[in-house]
Amino acid sequence: MDKPKNLAEIWIPEDKKIFFFSDAHLGNQPYHLEKSREEKLISFIQKISKETEYVFILGDLFDFWFEYNKSIYKRYIRILSELMAFTDNNINVNYLVGNHDFWMKDLFKKFFHFNLHFNPVILNYGKDKVFIAHGDGLNPKDRGYLFVKRIFRSDLTVKLFSSLHPDLAWAIAHNFSKTSRKYTEQYSSSEIEELKKFSKNKIENEHFNKVILGHTHNPEITSFKNGEYINSGDWINHFSYIEVCGNKWELKYYSKTEK
Repeated sequence: MDKPKNLAEIWIPEDKKIFFFSDAHLGNQPYHLEKSREEKLISFIQKISKETEYVFILGDLFDFWFEYNKSIYKRYIRILSELMAFTDNNINVNYLVGNHDFWMKDLFKKFFHFNLHFNPVILNYGKDKVFIAHGDGLNPKDRGYLFVKRIFRSDLTVKLFSSLHPDLAWAIAHNFSKTSRKYTEQYSSSEIEELKKFSKNKIENEHFNKVILGHTHNPEITSFKNGEYINSGDWINHFSYIEVCGNKWELKYYSKTEK
């Protein structure tokens, strides 16, 4: 099969363990309300940083992210310092930006040495050809979102937003994020089904063996005749992740008591 245009292609030996997780949306609540789940995520990061050489973060780790030249939101200091565990352990991290953290620039590339992806990627893992994406923008019926996505990711929008004071930018983004979540919840069932249809098409017509997505916050494995769709779920309610080693793909749920 020819590789689709503009998609990065990654090769990882099939004897290597890989972890996938997404959708923590840190910052979507006051800190005292989400401190416990952030600590659970940090515990998970510390655990897997000792077990693997490869991690895929499938987007929306942050509920809002905008990268100023000299400012970082202090709300994220703790999780950013813990993400350095991946860097310190020489782990290869691929970060696929989501619809809440797409305004990334070079911080994660320059200081964390993460591979940053603004488009889906293709993973070649042993005999498996895997399509990986956050999951937003894959539903062709959601024309409203696709239109808004183009506007928000335009150079003009980024330039205008960068002129705002970070405190004001945070307030605006937080309110917009709440509106976005209400919109997503309203269409969540149809979005889940549309991503299943998308995955089935990728497997049956483009010869992928696996499709790995986040975005819906709905951890699941759906089997088709020639492959599987796996959704990583979220770190708000499910604390779920995908683990693979060899030909064994598993959807798991993290408990902080794990060793």
